[in-house]
Amino acid sequence: MSDDLLIGPSSKIRRAQRHVAELEECIQTFLRNDACSVEVEEDQASGSHVLKIVTSKPLPEDIPLAIGDAANNLRSALDILISAFIRKAGGNIAAGSLPIHETKENLVAALQRSEIKKVRPDVAEFILNNIKPYKDGNFGIWALSKLDNVNKHRLIIPVVAVTRLSGISARDENNNIFTNLTVTVDHGRIMNLIQTGARMHITNHGHPAIAILFDEGHPFEGKAVVQTLHHLINLVTEVVESFRTIAP
Repeated sequence: MSDDLLIGPSSKIRRAQRHVAELEECIQTFLRNDACSVEVEEDQASGSHVLKIVTSKPLPEDIPLAIGDAANNLRSALDILISAFIRKAGGNIAAGSLPIHETKENLVAALQRSEIKKVRPDVAEFILNNIKPYKDGNFGIWALSKLDNVNKHRLIIPVVAVTRLSGISARDENNNIFTNLTVTVDHGRIMNLIQTGARMHITNHGHPAIAILFDEGHPFEGKAVVQTLHHLINLVTEVVESFRTIAP
């Protein structure tokens, strides 16, 4: 692909990388400042243990802003790429964007009436058969578009979650003592605390591993925010690079 077609998308990807680096630093600062603590509550009826996260400070506003800006830059990189092809072919760049749809059928219909189909039908075919920007074809690209749409209407506010506790001490009602346990956590519930046939009581809550996750209702629900954005950066980079094979 000629350099002039790459300039815009590459710049947008680099900007997204800077937003994610800013996000990582902001999250680390938030966690270092003892902004949250963990309480473990026992369900008296079942004997299971449920985690409760207590936050002494709200999430810094820079966290949702950086998430939204990164998503927007990555989505924009894809649109600028298609616009560059349209411009090179002498078409109307105002109608240039990468169509992303729920289903393959909707994508086919959108491509049929698109500017890219008019001026570069080979690129339209490449989008359909190689990029597959629909939910069951390329979930990451589809979900990125959904995330960017959310950001246009409201802040993407993640949630703080505990994924693991290490160094736990506990005893059961038969006075068996357990120390230095490591347990996994799922949706706030401790998953693998040792079962002895007697009710277990936690005497030391240990050290939590805290993660910042996408909240319910988002396309990446329950996924770690920073790792997901790094994955999307790699995915968009791969998509952009794949167009080299059909560049003029």
